[in-house]
Amino acid sequence: MKNNVGQLTVFFVVFLLTLHFVAPAEETQENACGFHARDEQIVLPYIPSPPRIDGIFEEEIYRDFLKLGNFFQVSPKYNQPGSEKSEAFLGCDDKNIYLAVKAYTGNPQKIRASVARRDSIENDDRIELILDTFVTRQRGFAFAVNPYGVQMDGIFDEAIDEVNMDKSWDAQFFSGGHIYDWGYFVEMKIPFKSLRFPREKDIQGWGFNITRFIQDNQEMDFLFYWDRTDRSWMSQEGKLIIGAPIKPGLHLEWVPYISTLKNKNEDLKLNSGFSFKYGINTDATLDLTYNPDFSHIEADAWQINVNQRYALYFEEKRPFFLEGKEIFKTPLELFYSRRVAVPRFGAKVTGKTGKSSFGLFSAYDTASFRSVWDVPEGGEEKAFATVFRYKYEFRKENYFGLLITDKRGEERSYNSIIGLDAHLKHKNFIGDFQAVTVKTDQEDKITQQEKKATGQAYYGSFSYADEHLQASVFTEQYSPEFDAQLGFINRVDMKRYGARLGYNFLPEKSYFVLGGPRINYEYITDWKGGVQDKCLMFKFVCRTYKNTMASVFLEKNFERYKGVDYDKNLWGFNIQSAPFKYLAFSAFVTFGDGVHYGDNPYPGYRTTVMFTSTFLPAPRISILTDWTSEYFYRSKGEEVAYKINIYRVKLTYLFNRNLSVRTIWEFNDLEKKYYSDVLLAYEYTPGTVFYLGYSSDAIKEGTPGKINKFWLGKDSYSIYFKFSYFFKK
Repeated sequence: MKNNVGQLTVFFVVFLLTLHFVAPAEETQENACGFHARDEQIVLPYIPSPPRIDGIFEEEIYRDFLKLGNFFQVSPKYNQPGSEKSEAFLGCDDKNIYLAVKAYTGNPQKIRASVARRDSIENDDRIELILDTFVTRQRGFAFAVNPYGVQMDGIFDEAIDEVNMDKSWDAQFFSGGHIYDWGYFVEMKIPFKSLRFPREKDIQGWGFNITRFIQDNQEMDFLFYWDRTDRSWMSQEGKLIIGAPIKPGLHLEWVPYISTLKNKNEDLKLNSGFSFKYGINTDATLDLTYNPDFSHIEADAWQINVNQRYALYFEEKRPFFLEGKEIFKTPLELFYSRRVAVPRFGAKVTGKTGKSSFGLFSAYDTASFRSVWDVPEGGEEKAFATVFRYKYEFRKENYFGLLITDKRGEERSYNSIIGLDAHLKHKNFIGDFQAVTVKTDQEDKITQQEKKATGQAYYGSFSYADEHLQASVFTEQYSPEFDAQLGFINRVDMKRYGARLGYNFLPEKSYFVLGGPRINYEYITDWKGGVQDKCLMFKFVCRTYKNTMASVFLEKNFERYKGVDYDKNLWGFNIQSAPFKYLAFSAFVTFGDGVHYGDNPYPGYRTTVMFTSTFLPAPRISILTDWTSEYFYRSKGEEVAYKINIYRVKLTYLFNRNLSVRTIWEFNDLEKKYYSDVLLAYEYTPGTVFYLGYSSDAIKEGTPGKINKFWLGKDSYSIYFKFSYFFKK
């Protein structure tokens, strides 16, 4: 059987490579439709009478603007004219840059738009502006608006994530939108003081692009002609010339807050604090916070915490840690901000000068912990956490980096890391590398003895990708003594090696836009070379009709746990779809062999289901449902060792773009736990907010279906209020 699997794998790899290098190459389409070419210079006109930003198109106002058209498709039809006409209007005055877009459509009923909370319009039709103010060709500010004028902003950084926007960055800008019988119209006003750009230049030359998303047919249109054989899409931006002298603002921001918290059986607590931002100069920004309040942050969605070999990962949601987080990212996650559990105060300096960018973060944590297993609860130690990051960029899309993390406890304990990394790109090839060393000196909690250790970690990957072929090899290694107390490293004493290969067919039909086979292989040993795990996975991925992505996979695994070997076979499928403007859903299902971990492990059979749906019965209402389920059998079709179902419902109603009410309800049928949360939120701008919330949890009593005074918080409850105001100059 093993020989058959090996032969099949070799045949599969040879087949994909032959298909790519022997089959006739697809001819690159020429720029024959009048599309705007990369590096085309667009001179921004000065507008003496700026428009009122209300989403209403007034033709006479936009006569002085530069008018641009000829948008083309990136997908699903490669470099074909957009299926719907788009007209963009650009201009500026002394303080702002303006963008307006007329987005035509043959059927306004197919426009997807909702009156959503800020940064929640990924599934809507929208217009997006990218500004690469330092012309790095890999990093830019993004501003997006849907047909109702709802905003989304963030940062694209291809060195970290090739396709996704980091929405943690927030800027103050103004927008409006309106739906007409011919389509929709949106307009934006972006203050120059909300941006960073070189101060010393009288004439600014920025990279930029404008994108239109048409969600009904999963279409993405660009203003500038795009060559998909180039792995970087930001390097194909146009150039925006601003001839009038402009200056960035002082970037002086101050957000004080006051909040109250009332827990059951506790006195009312009054809290206050602030966050402060100051642009030291164009190249550097200082962020300060004292006693940051996170009472309004949505609680972590429950995850299956039964029979887990490794600690669970929880996403960061706290604004102070989210902003600028991309600066501190490296191939290995050596800074995981959730490990700073309860900061009393913190400071952050970030900036860019010439080819160098840097970041320095420091915070005093009043509930520090040493194990990544303790992330949801926090710890009891008090410690200073400090992180320093430096990157030197060269040849536009390459960099060398340095990362230093340091955690200092009150008892003179410390955990210090220093690492070097590099990101190297040449045409379609990318290499990422990192080498790290760590030193730890602290008291062992069990033996009460001083413990000193030194550890190492290494990472390396090399990948190739074009419109058809994706191939990569990588390794990730941690010595037994490696201990990153500010990072998320789930396994040490390990050397992981892997290879991935995939091929995309591009028929560009409505029933099959793109897709193809994938093969992944991983081989894991301990630090001395003893085999611990193996995994071979075959997958077929398909993007098809009506915003649907589907895949089916088969895995053959070997796992060694506590000296016992287990052979496991798994199969499953995944589907994500938005077939209608009012419905989107995703489902992930796996079946196969598993291991029941613990002191007395044994093999079994596991089924896992994760289902999420978003229902929009009206433009102002969204209903998010989530169901996670896992059953573990001692053998297929036999006795159930455990079963767990977690249900979550989140209902949001928007009175308008700023005022909303959100409710959450969760139930865990294994632990018989209930949780509810209600939040009334008024968010005028990022920082100027009012929150009034209530949350409670309860344990289900013995009588089936009975919950004793759940909504009144029989077991525990909390009521909280927060008000903050955003001052900017």
